[in-house]
Amino acid sequence: MATDGKKIYVGVSDLNSDKLSVFDKPGAPAKIVLAENGKPGVYALDVASGKVEWEQHPVHQHEGAAVPSIFSAALSVTNDVVFAGSLDGVVHAFRTNDGAPLWARDTRNVEPISDAAGNAVQGGTIDGVGPIIAGTDLIVNSGYSAFGGASKFQAGTGNALFVFRVK
Repeated sequence: MATDGKKIYVGVSDLNSDKLSVFDKPGAPAKIVLAENGKPGVYALDVASGKVEWEQHPVHQHEGAAVPSIFSAALSVTNDVVFAGSLDGVVHAFRTNDGAPLWARDTRNVEPISDAAGNAVQGGTIDGVGPIIAGTDLIVNSGYSAFGGASKFQAGTGNALFVFRVK
């Protein structure tokens, strides 16, 4: 969660996951299903009352079907913008006062690069830490692997660190 003193911003996953299944078959995706009546997304709640002020429910495409994006990474907020990363590898920016989407970047679909040793660098699932604001930069770790490989809900493993300049 994150707060600007007026609202609390919350990423909601609303999923059930059997992470132990990853240990049975390393590299395979964990068994993930949406919770019954689940509404994953990003929510803004009034600090004083707890009332939901706005909510956003982004989706992504998987095999031609719209799939809810899952938000289990930490959120960050600054200068009237809340940043949220999703398991499908997309980092989102929403306006804090009304939740309007401002920007989104799919960290999987970038120009291929290699590290100093020649290993391919690619984005993947965003989870855990989430986007970090550092001065005028937004830092995003993309490639979290606690849920195993790619599935309809997640981008899968990766090894990229993105630095976006916030203007």
